[in-house]
Amino acid sequence: MPGECRSPTKLQSLGMKLAIPYNHDPGLLDGLAPYRRDIGEIFLPAPPDLLGTFRPWTGPGAAEYRRRLPMIARQAHDMGIEVDMVMNIPYLPFSEHPRVAAYASEVMDMGIRWFTLGDLHVAGAIRDTCPEAGIVASTIAEVSTVTRARYWVRQVGVNRVVLPRLLNKQPRRIREMMRVGVPLEVIVNESCIPGCPYSVAHCTALGGWKTTDEAEGGRFQDICRVIRVEYPWEHYKSEILPFSVHHLEGLVTHLKLAGRDAPTAHILSEVERFTVLESNRNSQLGCYLEPDDVWEKVTTCDHYCEDCDFCEDAFNRANPDFTRTGLKWLTEDRPPEEGGTEARPVHDAGPRLSDAMFPLKELTSAVLGTAGLNEGGRVGGFVVERVVHEGSAVRLEVRKENLRATFFAAPCDEAAPAFIRTDRWNVWYRLDGDELDENARQALADIAGLLEEATPEGVRPDEMWKWFPARRTDDEETP
Repeated sequence: MPGECRSPTKLQSLGMKLAIPYNHDPGLLDGLAPYRRDIGEIFLPAPPDLLGTFRPWTGPGAAEYRRRLPMIARQAHDMGIEVDMVMNIPYLPFSEHPRVAAYASEVMDMGIRWFTLGDLHVAGAIRDTCPEAGIVASTIAEVSTVTRARYWVRQVGVNRVVLPRLLNKQPRRIREMMRVGVPLEVIVNESCIPGCPYSVAHCTALGGWKTTDEAEGGRFQDICRVIRVEYPWEHYKSEILPFSVHHLEGLVTHLKLAGRDAPTAHILSEVERFTVLESNRNSQLGCYLEPDDVWEKVTTCDHYCEDCDFCEDAFNRANPDFTRTGLKWLTEDRPPEEGGTEARPVHDAGPRLSDAMFPLKELTSAVLGTAGLNEGGRVGGFVVERVVHEGSAVRLEVRKENLRATFFAAPCDEAAPAFIRTDRWNVWYRLDGDELDENARQALADIAGLLEEATPEGVRPDEMWKWFPARRTDDEETP
């Protein structure tokens, strides 16, 4: 029957629970019902008018979100699932601590009893105000040593620690952390760059003590995505695939799934994968495969890759088609189908992935930025929220109050349909919701004019394909 729990899973036999991201879809919890025995908690952000977190805000307005919280908590508790509010901002001015602690007390009355925190002093303020609260040290807190863990134990009586991702495949270090007597949690599927050089800046941009400009919060995503597919074997150091989870038996109590901004279908797919515990593929980055011998090698090495090519060689052998699948994931903003048919070494044939990205950067620099159509730009009263390059087109996601629209632009092609065609550009749109109003129609015309004006003088339509990683051929569908 719908919602009925299944027979015990492999995850249950290991004594672990899942921490599930809440993506603001009211239907998510219904979809999680069959897995409720595998789930320890769902985690969701604090209202955006209270403070930021280490993720873009994808939910409703603050007032509406506050109104929904009691219903979310009630439904989760009816399923036997705890609710954890993420307040993992790395720093909050001391003057704001009483306000945040008071709100924590308010939501505890709703049944939200857990808080994931990145600032030790904020954790202390919540502990003083809410002695019964469950406090989780965020991975943002970088509790990577026993010494640092002791501060969280001594000062706030932390109830659980989310380990930094570089400890995911270091069982010896995890055993050391266990000695402080606090349950441990790992993020298994974030697919972020191991040891990311931008993590502090990215965290600051996304989680300023007040919610920051959305465009600033997204500055690092395109940079990181290119690095992620240029050196994919680095992910062997920290990404935990389902078939490797058994190695953590007795070491961690919770597996945290990333994805507060992911579609419900993706979250449910990850829940399935991390209860069955069989897949040796990543669900992003071209669905790369990890060979059986990687765990033993990575967990016993010193990560000094300058003297060792094991991970790179192992990745290339296991994923000979990654030039295609990785670039497809990078340019289409979604993971390709698992597997591949064309056997081609990752960097020995065809253009390097980074080379394929240079035209996209050039387009952003030479045209989009000049036209004011980069993220955060404004056109016809609309704010450009996101810019995505989709092979033969560039996609602009824009918003004006409650109206959202998606505009597309590609080099002029007389054979392709377009709502507006300039000398060098085809421009069209897709609307989410109501019909396109006059303001949006004007924005469409403005975008076409801005693109035409910003395109360097002398560049012909047939030369503009250099800015796109995949040129449409005559036998392919038109945009």
